[in-house]
Amino acid sequence: MVLEAVVFDLGGTLVYLDDELDRIVADGHRALAEYLNRSGHRVGLQEVREVSVRVFDAYSVFAETSLADVDARVLYRSLLRHLGVWDFTDEFLVGAVMCFYASVTSHYVLYEDALEVLTELRNSGLKLGMITDNSSVDSHEFILGRFGLHRFFDSILVSSRVGVRKPHKAIFMQSLRELGVEAADAVYVGDAPERDVVGAVNAGMKSIWVDRGDKKVGVVKPDWTVTSLRQVAQTVRTLV
Repeated sequence: MVLEAVVFDLGGTLVYLDDELDRIVADGHRALAEYLNRSGHRVGLQEVREVSVRVFDAYSVFAETSLADVDARVLYRSLLRHLGVWDFTDEFLVGAVMCFYASVTSHYVLYEDALEVLTELRNSGLKLGMITDNSSVDSHEFILGRFGLHRFFDSILVSSRVGVRKPHKAIFMQSLRELGVEAADAVYVGDAPERDVVGAVNAGMKSIWVDRGDKKVGVVKPDWTVTSLRQVAQTVRTLV
C-alpha cells in the first residue's frame, strides 16, 4: 500500500453534538412552528412534531433499506403540505429547512484535535476527502463553513447530494474518482462501523475506526482501531 489519500466521515468523527439528540430535535420542531406562525400559517407545535416525525420516520425506513438519499428540501415539501401549507416559494422552503436544522448545527462542536490533525495531514502532501451522510445539504454546508473545514479537503461528498448514503459502494467510489486515487491507496476514517468500515471494505479501501465508546464493531472488522484523531495521524504516519 502506498497511501495517497485519507477520507473522513464528519459527524462523530470530526465533530460531535454537545446535547441529547431528542432535546435538539425538540428545539428544531419548536423553531419550525414559530417560523410557520410568523409567516401567517397557524400551526400548533404538537402538529408540527407529529407530522415531522411521521414524514421522517417513513423516509428513514426507506433510506435505511435502499441506501438512497434525497435532500431535506424534498421531504420538507411533503411536510409543509401535510401541515396545510401549499403555496410557498423556494426561499420559504429553505427557510423552513434551516429553521429546524439550525437547532442541530448550532450544537455541533469540533473535536479538540481535529484541526491539528487535518493540518498535519494536509501539510504532509496527502489528498484529503470527506464522505458524510446528511439529509440537508444546507445544514452540511453551514457546519463546514462554521469550522472552516472546506480548506482542508480536495473532495467533499454529502449523501443527499450524491443520492446514496453509506455504506453504499457508489459514494466511496465517487470520492476516489474525485481524488484521483486507487482504492488500495486510500484509507477511510469514521466512527460508525456499519456505515464507515463496511462502506470502505465494499469499495476496496482500508479503514480506521475511531472508537468513541458508543458503537460496536460488527462482522466486518476495521484495519486499525484508534480512540482519537491524534491516533489517526500516528497510524497514517506508518503508512506513508
